[in-house]
Amino acid sequence: MEVWFYTFDYTGFFGKSDTERLKTIANGVNFALGVEEDEAKEFVKEATALSQAETLCRSLIYEKLKKK
Repeated sequence: MEVWFYTFDYTGFFGKSDTERLKTIANGVNFALGVEEDEAKEFVKEATALSQAETLCRSLIYEKLKKK
């Protein structure tokens, strides 16, 4: 995902302020929505794949913890 935001300053997300994180997320959404249609489709595809990978990893961790 970092490639998609190479010109976007997302450093505010890593700050201590929740307000700053929220502003950074909102600005990131606006930035992502400002791309061409085919780029937006590719972005959605990559974001979906990352979300699915996270879900899979969480389920594997959960199963491992459940067996303990």
